[in-house]
Amino acid sequence: QFPTRKPEEVSYYANYQDKIEALKAIAESRGCKTPEHLCREIEKIFVDDTAGIVLSTMHKAKGLESDRVFIIERFRLPAPFATQNWEREQENNLDYVARTRAKHTLVYVDDFCSDPDKRKQLESSIAEFRNSKQ
Repeated sequence: QFPTRKPEEVSYYANYQDKIEALKAIAESRGCKTPEHLCREIEKIFVDDTAGIVLSTMHKAKGLESDRVFIIERFRLPAPFATQNWEREQENNLDYVARTRAKHTLVYVDDFCSDPDKRKQLESSIAEFRNSKQ
């Protein structure tokens, strides 16, 4: 597929890129220095039997419900690599699954900063705000 399409338009490439970025973000935010430490931190994030906030992929949320559901960056659906009809249909199905998990409140969070530079600026602003409250 690569000779005729840009790498970011190929689903498995985009999937791996997304996973790499997620691993980097977790490792950085949790101070992971070894793969073992990273694995332990990931296990803490994705647990099924917890009170409070539960993080999940849209795929993993299938069959689950919650009073409030927050969908981060819905504008990314359908994925840019979904160029064929069956791929777009799967993306639409995934969007439907995500939208139907909320019992009472569904919130779209489109100002979440996945851009590293914007995220650092946001984190700095939040830290400033927290320091001013102390």
